Amino acid sequence: MYSVCSIAPEEGEGVVDAFLARHDDFEIDRGRRRVETSLQDVIDARGFMKTRPDLGGLDGFFAARLIRR
Repeated sequence: MYSVCSIAPEEGEGVVDAFLARHDDFEIDRGRRRVETSLQDVIDARGFMKTRPDLGGLDGFFAARLIRR
């Protein structure tokens, strides 16, 4: 699990993408079927959780769940 209280791409998906480029034995866990129904609106197509202050009044936050292949 990687999470950060930021919506800056270089602190969120950029960090995950850099990690995945160096560790080909990991991938993003896109197991949407296990996602709580109330969270599905904040999970994007890549499986990243992103919240933004301008959408829903939540703090800016990024999270990604990675799994070893």
